[in-house]
Amino acid sequence: MNTAISGRVAGNDRPFAPPRVVLKAAVVYDDSAAGQRALKVFDRLERQPFGNLQVHPVLWRFDRLAQTLNRCRAAEDLADADVIVLSLTEGESVPGWIETWFDSCLNRKRAAATLLLLFREEEAWVAVESKSDSDPSVIQ
Repeated sequence: MNTAISGRVAGNDRPFAPPRVVLKAAVVYDDSAAGQRALKVFDRLERQPFGNLQVHPVLWRFDRLAQTLNRCRAAEDLADADVIVLSLTEGESVPGWIETWFDSCLNRKRAAATLLLLFREEEAWVAVESKSDSDPSVIQ
């Protein structure tokens, strides 16, 4: 992984490296193209020269979430995630049961703040949801 900051700390012969930042990401997607799109974004983030970022994604496709056991496992992954991604194919809508499940997962989040991403073909929406705010901040 490339890092933008390198060199030596004054008076120290050991090289300086920025601390590694590991993000847990949960990706909920409707088809393989949408899942691949999310993974490509994470790959680009890891290649950025601004730091030592590493993303550990867990992917959940809509059809796998039809099984109760998988929904429970996915809900745990979303609860533990630093970043939650909903990735959709253009023209596709989120089934009502997925929307209800997704909302309930967000309500059970353990972290004080969560980065939410929505990918739809060439569009991306970003929201930061905070436990102290009733309305997330949305950036398009």
